[in-house]
Amino acid sequence: MTASKKEPVKAKKTRKDTGAEKAGQEEPVKAKPAPGKRTASSRGGKKDKAPADASKARPKEEEALLPAEEETPPPEPLEEGPEPSDPAPDARRAGEDLPKKASKASRKKRRRAASKGYDLSDPEELCALVAECEDEKALKEAIFSHVKRLAAASGLDGRYRILILHEEQRLIRRPHANLLLAPAREAAGQKDILLILHSSGGQIEAAYLISRMLKRLSKNRFICAAPRRAKSAATLLCLGADEIHMGILSELGPIDPQIGGYPVTWLSNAMDVLAKIASQFPDSADMLAKFLSTSLNLKSLGYFGRVNESAATYAERLLSGKTFPRPQTVKSLADHFVNHYTDHSFVIDSEEAAALLGSMVKTDSQELALAEEVYSFLDQLDQALDALQDKTMSWVGDLTTGLTLRSRPG
Repeated sequence: MTASKKEPVKAKKTRKDTGAEKAGQEEPVKAKPAPGKRTASSRGGKKDKAPADASKARPKEEEALLPAEEETPPPEPLEEGPEPSDPAPDARRAGEDLPKKASKASRKKRRRAASKGYDLSDPEELCALVAECEDEKALKEAIFSHVKRLAAASGLDGRYRILILHEEQRLIRRPHANLLLAPAREAAGQKDILLILHSSGGQIEAAYLISRMLKRLSKNRFICAAPRRAKSAATLLCLGADEIHMGILSELGPIDPQIGGYPVTWLSNAMDVLAKIASQFPDSADMLAKFLSTSLNLKSLGYFGRVNESAATYAERLLSGKTFPRPQTVKSLADHFVNHYTDHSFVIDSEEAAALLGSMVKTDSQELALAEEVYSFLDQLDQALDALQDKTMSWVGDLTTGLTLRSRPG
């Protein structure tokens, strides 16, 4: 009998064996770890949980064949919510974004305040700007831009160096001359100067200096436009101008100096009254003489008289060289403004000013129209600042400098 040949028993191949054969590579051999050395899995690396179906579990022999670098990465966090160690990342990120959002809002307000988002010719829009704009620099830029547009629309910004002296609360002092000097110097013989003036008065010396300075630095003419009040020392300032532009509500006033709220002429006027009483009632002469000897300071009487004479001298110097309607002269006009009026608050309107000063007074002009617009805007601005920020303003400079905002005194 012929012995039948037995078929060789084929070795059963695992999935990894088959994969290795297909790739034509040898099976990787896992090196034994050195004694005392921890493996990757023993170092705390995360392992996948075993599947529920035991038949799908991976044999240990196959796990031994896996390279270490192919270790399964830890699972991604679930999307249902944050991990316990970070309870509110979204809230934290929102908190981190707050300064950025606030900064963007501030920049947005600043851009809008730069006169692009507000129509400042509308009083409601002006109030909105004052209420919403917390950046004083941006607020000033918007105001400067609006006044510059008013000047450009009038066509006078090319003809004049336009200056503003607007003081609703404070009086004219020597620092005002310093504030106007720098912008006035830029005109220095190149342009005439237009001063938009609103003031209740101040020091006669400061007013005299400002008037002389602006006349000297102008090219040919120094123009003063007074849309409302130019009283006391501000009237003296106007007398040095070549032209005074006045409207229906404009007012000049007496330039009699004041000390302690009283005109310096009060003492001499009081002496005149006492002399009349003594002449009418001769028996009272001795009594009045005793009263004056104990109450009258002769030094004060002399000082007050000299101050009054100084005001008249300043007026004469500023009026010198001008022509006036007859019978007015430089000396008579100076005396009239200083000594004629009995009340320091007396109103000298445009008609009376024209009767006294003649062609020097102008009405219904482009210069006056611009001054009216600027005054109206600044008056509304002052009211808005008072109501919404408890502040007041003053402007002593040109169209881009000199605006000051300050807390209203309590």
